[in-house]
Amino acid sequence: MSKKATEVYLANPELYSGYQNVKTGKILAIIGIILNVIYLGYVIYMFAVFGSDGIMNMNRDFMEQYGLEG
Repeated sequence: MSKKATEVYLANPELYSGYQNVKTGKILAIIGIILNVIYLGYVIYMFAVFGSDGIMNMNRDFMEQYGLEG
C-alpha cells in the first residue's frame, strides 16, 4: 500500500501534503510485522514445550489466581 501511496504522491506532489505520513506508516507496518512474527514464534515455542494441555492448565491457574473464573 505504501508503494501505491508513494506513486500517487510523486505523480502530483502539489495536491498532497504530509508525505511524511506515508513514510511513518511504512515504518509502523514493518514494526508490526516484526512483532507479529516474534509473537507467533513465542506461541509455537509454548506449544512445543508445554503442549495444549499444559497451556490450558497455566491459563486456568492464572484465572484462579486473579479470581477471573466465572
